[in-house]
Amino acid sequence: MSASILLLISLSFVLISSQTCDEHICSKKQKYFPSNSAYNFTHSPLPYPQDFLQPILSSDILLSHQGNLHKEIVQSLNDYIKLNPELHHKSLADLQLSAYTDKDLQNYAGGHYNHLLYWWMLTNPQCSSEKPSGVLLEQIVSQWGNWTKFQIEFMAKSTGLFGSGWIWLCVNQGKQIEIRTTKLNINPLMGIDGEKCYPFLVNDVWEHSYYLEYLWNRASYVNKFWNILDWNTIEFLYQNYASNLQAVPF
Repeated sequence: MSASILLLISLSFVLISSQTCDEHICSKKQKYFPSNSAYNFTHSPLPYPQDFLQPILSSDILLSHQGNLHKEIVQSLNDYIKLNPELHHKSLADLQLSAYTDKDLQNYAGGHYNHLLYWWMLTNPQCSSEKPSGVLLEQIVSQWGNWTKFQIEFMAKSTGLFGSGWIWLCVNQGKQIEIRTTKLNINPLMGIDGEKCYPFLVNDVWEHSYYLEYLWNRASYVNKFWNILDWNTIEFLYQNYASNLQAVPF
C-alpha cells in the first residue's frame, strides 16, 4: 500500500467532510428513470447542467467528452446497426451480450452503455456523501473488512490499469461485488474478461475523461472522483438491478 494512495484518500475525506448539501443545487440533477433504448439510439443531454460537476470536472471536459466524443460513439453505433438488421430490435443492454466476438459492438455499444452509466452516477460535490449506506455498504464491509480497504483497492486498480479503459463495481454470478478493470470500451456484461458481471458503478480512465483538468495525473483524478459520486443513484442501481443479476437499463 503506497503512502501516496493513503494521502490522496485522506485528503479526499477532508474535502468531502467540508461539503454541505445544497438542495437547490442538488435538484438540478434529474432522477434516473429506466429506459430500454434500441436502434435508432439518441445522444441525450446530460441529466444535469454542463457545469454541475465543477470544480472536479470542468464544463470544458464535459463539452469535449459528452458533447462531442460520446455523441460520435452514438452516431457510429447507429451507422453500424443500420447495416445489421438482425440487431435492430435489440436493446442497448442486449447488445452488450452480443458483443463477445463483435469488436464493433464492443467499441460502439459498449462505449454508449459505459458512458451512460458514468454520467448517471455522478453529481455535484455538494450533493455527494462520503460513502454509501444500507445494504451496499454492508456488502462492501462484509467483503473487504472496512471502507478504507475497499477504497485503497479501488484506487490501486484504477491507477494500475495500463492504457485506456474503465474501472467497475459489478455483481458476479455468486452475488459478490467485484472491482474489475476492462480495456478500451469492453464492459463486464460482455463476459470477455471473465464471467459476466453486472455493473452499477464505473469510472472512465481514458485520458480524454480527465486530461484537460489533470493532464497525465490519473491518480489525482481518481482520488477526486470520490467527491462527485451520487451514492443515492448508485445504491438504487445496485439494489434494483445489479444485485438481482440484471443489467441497468438505459
